[in-house]
Amino acid sequence: MLLFAGAALLCGFLLWLWLGSEENPQAGSHDLNPATLHAPLFKLNQSWEYTVEISTQHYDPGSLEADAQGNVHSSKVQAANCHVTEVVSKRDWVSSRIRCDGALAPEVLQAAIPVVDGLIEGQWFANDKGLWFVGEPGPDHDSPDIQPDRMLLSARPEPLDVTIENPDEGGGASMRVVQANDAWCVTRSSWGGDEAGDTYCFRQDTGLSHGRRYFAGGQYREVRFCVDIEQCRGLAD
Repeated sequence: MLLFAGAALLCGFLLWLWLGSEENPQAGSHDLNPATLHAPLFKLNQSWEYTVEISTQHYDPGSLEADAQGNVHSSKVQAANCHVTEVVSKRDWVSSRIRCDGALAPEVLQAAIPVVDGLIEGQWFANDKGLWFVGEPGPDHDSPDIQPDRMLLSARPEPLDVTIENPDEGGGASMRVVQANDAWCVTRSSWGGDEAGDTYCFRQDTGLSHGRRYFAGGQYREVRFCVDIEQCRGLAD
């Protein structure tokens, strides 16, 4: 969990450096209206029906279920519902709380993948700079933790592909922002012995349309969620 938390912080810092600067000359040269990309996340009683695919892979060449490379795969597809239960609007920001059940309930996710520290359920914030996801907030949940270096996606997204490596410790982190058809997707990953990462994709008619989280350490585990099952299939590996 610490591995992924560090990656999220570093990746947010990379995003802030590239996309959050008011001096970025490319800001605003996108096709989609950024204000509408995440607007459904801040609409009270908004709900999403997600298809969730939970999969694992481990190396066991002696197993009768192993493929040609000796890997054993397993997967299951389940349903989940997420909905906005609370919205708070202030002069400079808006926040919402999203709850999920079914395959995206916190206890189900924690059993499926060890680094889940909030995937969709939790608290979201937005202002004119971008979007933040803070998971479960502290006691003073009305005071947003919207530090620039923790931003998930800029309000004016631009393509980005940045990698920072730490050869002394054998680790690193990367962040990639792409426009895929009618969605903007941000993918963050980190490595240092184990590897972890996530993807969030936002579409103007849906808000959070699809994404995933994965962890590779001993075995590969992944959770993918999508409004349309083909979106799950289309997520980059």
